[in-house]
Amino acid sequence: MMNRLFFLLGLLISTTVVQAQIREGLVKYKMTVEGDGSGMANRLLGNSAVNVYFKQDRTVMEMASPLYNMRIISDSKNVLVLMDAMSQKRFTRSSIAEADKQKNKAGSSGPRIEFTKEKKKILGYDCTKALATLVGKGSRSSALTIWYTDKIQGGAGLGIINADVVSKLPGMVLEVTM
Repeated sequence: MMNRLFFLLGLLISTTVVQAQIREGLVKYKMTVEGDGSGMANRLLGNSAVNVYFKQDRTVMEMASPLYNMRIISDSKNVLVLMDAMSQKRFTRSSIAEADKQKNKAGSSGPRIEFTKEKKKILGYDCTKALATLVGKGSRSSALTIWYTDKIQGGAGLGIINADVVSKLPGMVLEVTM
């Protein structure tokens, strides 16, 4: 009887922990540009807003800036990109499998991610720091400092940073510095 009680107690605690992770919601980002001497980049991109709606494996990312509006709708199999830039409306539709084939064809090694033990709170969530290096064409690379929380699950289609990076993080990105 005591073993059964411990089993039920363990089951109750484990379901409570699972429910503590958020799997549906809206995350709002604000983009700012710093270090631009002319201030032009901040005028063009600094007023940008990004909203990410997510539910299980489905994500809608909306980005609005003075130059363009973009919406990315994705699930575990497909991606649809809708873009309105300077009165030019465009769309792209592809599957995740097609994108992976293109990456392999291009010989992309993918991002390098270093997980650190550094922690900080963002909007009440405990976040962990990760350092990502994106290797571009030639030998060009970009470094990202990412703060993510494992308390929010979703955002696999997050469009503000490389989807390969997001897919390797065990939670939702709450802050990015490039």
